[in-house]
Amino acid sequence: MITINQDKLYSIYAERVRNKRDVLISETDWTQGKDLPATTATKWKPYRKALRDITSQEGFPREVTWPEKPE
Repeated sequence: MITINQDKLYSIYAERVRNKRDVLISETDWTQGKDLPATTATKWKPYRKALRDITSQEGFPREVTWPEKPE
């Protein structure tokens, strides 16, 4: 039987959440272009901030509430 200590398990969960967060942020990089209307950046800014703040959520990394993408 393989056992993993709690610190290692926490690290694994945290890495997975951060990886997903990084992908989601990178998918929205286009919203920050200088050639786009300011309203686009403004609309996406809270979503991007919420993604960056994922690691500050209570329950991180096991219980994460992912923000909703703007439409």
